[in-house]
Amino acid sequence: MTRKADSANEAEAVPSVPAAAAHESASLSAPARVTSLSPIESAVATAKEGHVEFAESQRGATYNKLFGSYVAGAKHITLKDSYIRLPYQIRNLAEFLETVFTYTDRSDEVHVHLITGCDEEYADRQIDNLNQVQATFGTLGITLTYEFSDTGHDRSIVTDTGWRVTLGRGLDIYQRYSDNDWLNPLTRQQKLRRVKEFSVVYQRK
Repeated sequence: MTRKADSANEAEAVPSVPAAAAHESASLSAPARVTSLSPIESAVATAKEGHVEFAESQRGATYNKLFGSYVAGAKHITLKDSYIRLPYQIRNLAEFLETVFTYTDRSDEVHVHLITGCDEEYADRQIDNLNQVQATFGTLGITLTYEFSDTGHDRSIVTDTGWRVTLGRGLDIYQRYSDNDWLNPLTRQQKLRRVKEFSVVYQRK
């Protein structure tokens, strides 16, 4: 037999709750307010130890994807790459600094220190190009300093937030393409470029 609820009797069966207790109960049952993360905080939260590998001629690798989460929120970054010498390698440095710009707080001054090798044949050109990059990003709140070393061959990014990113090929991960043609989308879209085979390792210091 189907039982129908007696609303009057059931109403009497429910114990009365004092107003204060009812308010407390409602407060406890209310969902906690979730504090939204800033884009930089969200990027920091995605950084994990591990490694990635890209095959020869693969597409889709960008500095933002490879390094963004690991430089996010940093104020001091050391980049070691022996081959920031030729113009296209200087461009790689500028594109790395664009990633740093995107993933760091503009209310803070960010210091990036580069350790690289000296191009003995075209040292003046290398220094001029580095100084130009230094001046450009200095106006954006990123202080670039650099030094030359002929002894270090390790390639890495080290941050004051506790990350060491070991770069198999340094920043030089892209196959050559025509970068003098501004109508070529490869000059602006890293994800469209084909890469050389490379790997990256992410470690907590």
